[in-house]
Amino acid sequence: MRNFIWSLMLLFLGILTVSSQTNGIEKGTYLSKNKGQKIKLNLLDDNKYELVFYSGGYEVKGDSLLFAKNTEAKTNFDLSFKVDKKAKSIKVKFLDPSYYSFYIGTQKGKEEVKYQRLSDIKIKVDPEYLKNDLEFEIEKADFLYLVYEEYGAESSVFKYALPKDASEVTISYELAVLGDLKIAGFFDRATNELKISEKSGLNPLIFTNEKDPQPVKKESKVLPLETKSIANWTYPGKDDSSYDYGGAVAVDSAAAATDLTIAPPVSNQYNFKLKIENSLNKAITATKDSDSNKFLAVYIDSKKTAKNSFDYFVKDQETQTSYSMYDGYNPIYDVFNYYLAEADDKKWLKNNKITNDPGIVVLNG
Repeated sequence: MRNFIWSLMLLFLGILTVSSQTNGIEKGTYLSKNKGQKIKLNLLDDNKYELVFYSGGYEVKGDSLLFAKNTEAKTNFDLSFKVDKKAKSIKVKFLDPSYYSFYIGTQKGKEEVKYQRLSDIKIKVDPEYLKNDLEFEIEKADFLYLVYEEYGAESSVFKYALPKDASEVTISYELAVLGDLKIAGFFDRATNELKISEKSGLNPLIFTNEKDPQPVKKESKVLPLETKSIANWTYPGKDDSSYDYGGAVAVDSAAAATDLTIAPPVSNQYNFKLKIENSLNKAITATKDSDSNKFLAVYIDSKKTAKNSFDYFVKDQETQTSYSMYDGYNPIYDVFNYYLAEADDKKWLKNNKITNDPGIVVLNG
């Protein structure tokens, strides 16, 4: 996931690739197979669907509907450890993190907790952002702290016991809920699975029909010793100067000063603009002549509302890319050119046996 934000949002106008796979998709209930996500997809009559993210018990009291609280210890972090008595430090592998939301801390006995921001570690060990996963080393310690920070909301702080002689820890984070859904799906005949994705098949939610045999799930999640919800979480030395919380700053008594110097976020955001060509030939040429290996996404839609939808997508894409680039142009986030097919392009589409309307074609150089 260097997440859904800057990659190709080919689903931007609700075009479902499911339409080309209808022979294998039946009505009914599908269950997600993704680790840590218990989601149901209900395909109903009249081409209706339901995505069920939460389920459990409920109670009716008069006119009130009360949902039973799940008292089971929950954490969105998943940890696994390796042990080696000869190891002098601990290797950390954080799988595909969102660098601007996570912190990691260590604690020896009852000493002060030392926190680091994952984005700062990333800049040190992989300044070119060549890898999705983040790998680094920490000193031997007794406890590991993981923090998911949400500005303007409570931050989740998890404390874990590090096994004696721990040499490696692998960490993954599973989002509890998705935001604005812009998704498409397809049926994989080879595995008899229904896959739902926001980015052309990358990191899909995988569903199997409820009628099919379901594999036995082995629970291997390591549970934290403590779980806290702390509003406006911080620690001594943490730079929060660019964020206005609208009140006093709460300090975790377990947190302490760290030698890490954190650079404040840049306030002057770069204003990124896409160059949309006025003909397919120019769009293809511009993509081919690009200094970087870019792709061209050609959107085909004969509806009168297509132009408005396309313009809305372009504006949204420019905004999201500007957020990623911050204070200057970065080609890493400028991966795609976009073009809305016109009536003059029908001959080219026909010659290339492209008949889907609506549809999307992705071309490389």
